[in-house]
Amino acid sequence: MLTTSHRSKNRAELQKRAQIANEPAITSGVGKTHVAQALGHQAIRQGANVRFAKTSRVLAELAGGHADRTWDKRIRELIRPDVLILDDFAMLCPPPRPTTSTNSSPNGRAGP
Repeated sequence: MLTTSHRSKNRAELQKRAQIANEPAITSGVGKTHVAQALGHQAIRQGANVRFAKTSRVLAELAGGHADRTWDKRIRELIRPDVLILDDFAMLCPPPRPTTSTNSSPNGRAGP
């Protein structure tokens, strides 16, 4: 059994390695989705209702709910299961929001 000091030491080591490599501590290709699915299957075996979804798809679905005013219904459906597994959370940054500028022309280029 790991004690709090062991966990802190392990976490500190992971953070140190991540800083050295200039990458996140949990990278692609290490089996995160596989583990998440296995945990979902285990929950199902124990009688839980499980939903597994890509985070980007869920966010797009919720955004569509804002457009057609069904966001409340969609969020209720999303949180209905006993276990919700969101995969690839924060793996891609969302696209930047368009900004409005008084110096831009109708074709989207900067003004004079």
